[in-house]
Amino acid sequence: MKSFHFFVLLVLLSICGCQILLPSFPDTINEKLEGSSAKCGDIDRDWNETGDIVVILSLSGGGKRAAAFSYGVLLGLEKIELEFPSGRKTNLLQEVNFISAVSGGATMAAFYTLNKSSPERFHRFTEFLYDDSELALTLRSIYPSNWFTSSAVIEAKYFRDILFDNSTFSDLPKWPFLVIGATDLTRGMQFNFTEAQFRCIGSDIGKYPLSYAVAASAAYPIFFGTIPLKNFNYPPDSSAMSLNREKGRFVNLSDGGLVDNLAIRPYLQLLEKGFLIGNPQGKPRKLSKGLIYIRVDGSAPLTPQFEHSSQSPGLLSRLERAFGVALEQQVQGSLSNLVVRYTDLLDQWGVQYVLFRVGLKEEDVPKEIKERPGFIPTRWTLSDEDIRLLVDAGQKMILSKTREIKKAQALFLEKAP
Repeated sequence: MKSFHFFVLLVLLSICGCQILLPSFPDTINEKLEGSSAKCGDIDRDWNETGDIVVILSLSGGGKRAAAFSYGVLLGLEKIELEFPSGRKTNLLQEVNFISAVSGGATMAAFYTLNKSSPERFHRFTEFLYDDSELALTLRSIYPSNWFTSSAVIEAKYFRDILFDNSTFSDLPKWPFLVIGATDLTRGMQFNFTEAQFRCIGSDIGKYPLSYAVAASAAYPIFFGTIPLKNFNYPPDSSAMSLNREKGRFVNLSDGGLVDNLAIRPYLQLLEKGFLIGNPQGKPRKLSKGLIYIRVDGSAPLTPQFEHSSQSPGLLSRLERAFGVALEQQVQGSLSNLVVRYTDLLDQWGVQYVLFRVGLKEEDVPKEIKERPGFIPTRWTLSDEDIRLLVDAGQKMILSKTREIKKAQALFLEKAP
């Protein structure tokens, strides 16, 4: 089975290699925003609607491993019961106000947000988890009609068929507020699929397919091409020029994990602008009483796989390790930045906060994961047993955070944690 999937990966890699040598012609399917202002501006919504206690969730990248682990965490969040002073009962998943996600985590984030109100919202996602996605992508790639198509567009159409149908951002509920992160390869900057970001290029995000946004966020550059967006504000109007709008004719998007694999940065930006929990001045929203942050990290630890031989690893292994090293350094920097900037500011403002850290690199990872020979790889196809291990691990780990759960429950009851 492993040798078969390795063959599938080689085929997919060879197809991507051909696309490096041959031109590909991905469609720019984003539409123009009629009456669009040249100014980028901020996200327009009533931030006070999130209430006195703001619950935010971030889902990291990591292919189907991150998707399965995130799914398990969401199942666990649904089992954490909360009660308001009025006696109304709910659960922690139901109270999530913001979801930020990249790459593998974006599949779960977008699917859950879209189907939040559906009683059987998770059934279709489990079918995706157990699907042989690598084989499906390979078979689609060898169709003659796809020979000159970006592999990321092929991935987008696969996500459309198996998860999202023809749903667009206009089909999402207002809350939770979803942010899918990608990377602008030209500028090496984060590109978030938000109304404000699309206004910068004069485009209507409401008409943009969710499947393409998720594919852009998950377009790991070793295997996938880019997802392009047309900049309708090109050439720029010099009278309304801003650094955010100085873009070329197109924006080429790749894996969001390249710049923010923990999907943390959108929250830092929202916090600093006063949108997330407000500020003591009460603008643009009144200061919240509490903040609950659930950080889900489905990325893999760096394993000492090269220290047992003097032989140079192959090209694919070297590329994967190079990206892994870069992501690991970025993650550690983001975590340090998060701890310093969040906690200092929240303490200064007197905002109570609860931080759930759930990750495959944490000490409390179930022994079934620790004892597995080798770490579960970053792939789009995993064995049924690995999927079960990851879902179970995510659920167990979030439910084991008894101290954090009690603090969150106390916050909702308006008691001191």
